[in-house]
Amino acid sequence: MIVSNKKSHSASIVQRVAKQIIATYLLQATYFVSIALFMSFLLRTLTHEDYGLFSLIYNLIPFISSLTLFEVFSFVSKKTIGIENKQTKNIFSTSLIVVMTLTIIAVVLIWAAQYLFNFVSPEKINTLLLGSIILILTNLAMLLNNSVYVNKNLILYHFLQFLLKTFWVYAAFGVFILFGEANVELLLTVWAVGVLCTLFVSILAADYSLFLPFKVKKNIIKQMLLFSSPLVIYVLGSGLIINADKIIITYFLGLDALSYYALSYFILNMAVLLIGIPLNISYAYIVEAYNKQNILLAERLANTYLKFAIILSALIIFVLLFNGDAYISLIGGLKYLRSVDIITLIIPLLILIVPTNLLIYNHIVQGNTKRIAVAHLTAAGASLASSYLLIPIFSYTGAVLATAISYSILLFMLSKTNKIKLSIQFIHLLKIAILAAAASVTLFYMNPQELITKIVYGGLCAMFYFFLILKLNILDHSEKEILSKLKVPIFF
Repeated sequence: MIVSNKKSHSASIVQRVAKQIIATYLLQATYFVSIALFMSFLLRTLTHEDYGLFSLIYNLIPFISSLTLFEVFSFVSKKTIGIENKQTKNIFSTSLIVVMTLTIIAVVLIWAAQYLFNFVSPEKINTLLLGSIILILTNLAMLLNNSVYVNKNLILYHFLQFLLKTFWVYAAFGVFILFGEANVELLLTVWAVGVLCTLFVSILAADYSLFLPFKVKKNIIKQMLLFSSPLVIYVLGSGLIINADKIIITYFLGLDALSYYALSYFILNMAVLLIGIPLNISYAYIVEAYNKQNILLAERLANTYLKFAIILSALIIFVLLFNGDAYISLIGGLKYLRSVDIITLIIPLLILIVPTNLLIYNHIVQGNTKRIAVAHLTAAGASLASSYLLIPIFSYTGAVLATAISYSILLFMLSKTNKIKLSIQFIHLLKIAILAAAASVTLFYMNPQELITKIVYGGLCAMFYFFLILKLNILDHSEKEILSKLKVPIFF
């Protein structure tokens, strides 16, 4: 009877995860298309100076937001999901105060730095003001959305996150159509107004029973510091790993060279986000299973994601190896075809990045945040050193090698003492690689030239690939149990 109840509970989780993955993939697919169009729009509309300034702000706001959010998302998830915790309300209210205090401190420090060093010219000072407003509103919306996530209303949560990231993008397109121009200040104004609008939606959707009565507990702040401080170091280390090669490329090769590398890295990041969707969905259930000491279920979810991620990674890698020019020109135009050689070097890094990201999540679930911090500091140091040594000699190849070294270090260090065991024994790597290569070669010979044909032919080849994955017994019974709940095979 107990076994039957466990199986029923496991099946229920599988059904919920499957439905949420479908909805989230639809949202994420829309997000990818929107951001790709927005990137293409910026490349073709802004001057080089304006594009450089906007790119800097566009990357700095999420980075500062990640630091000031103080990994509260991971802390709250770890302490509340699947646990009857009398302190839940205190955890939420305390986290709100801590994060907003850190956000205000960050804004004050930014303006103090501006006063001391005048790094933004007086005519551009409004960009700093708008960036500060966007940061505050974004963090507040993220905190409110966290209450939706903890209740495991994941479809609503991802919809709110989707609005936060893309509503202002659509508004920017609308403003450009109306006024026929775009500049940094106008884009940031639209961004701020867009985030404010989505904040109102988050206010309506939030579960205030988790915040009220509003109390701040010192013992929870202490727990948060112990849990999250290493993760903040992880965010810093991760930021160095991601940006070290770009900084060194700019220093040695110049901004023009950076633009080609940045476009290739943008495509890599989009691939990582796409592949990470099932992990973002499954994370809440992995936490719940682990907190309830159901390690077997946690391992099943983690290993199922690993196989899905490898299947998706293989297709993306081979498609861009054989058809990189088609998709580079789709996003950046013909003037960025130089990025084709870079994308063939950089996209195989998915082989290292995907399992590393899963291991990071697994260690967060287990509370091993110090190990994550140490691993990222070590890898960040290696990234800086290897980038400085290799890029002047090998150019873009050196940048990719430096990134590969840093992720190899992460993978090695995080694979140790991991209670949620990962296995590639039953993944059928050779079969997956052959099928992905066959689909990519087919797309290559189709030779799509127009925007519509690139999208349609790419979609058809992907659907055929996933059809073969299902038919050739690459998935075992438990994995097919998940896929049987899905309406469209391509959406894992």
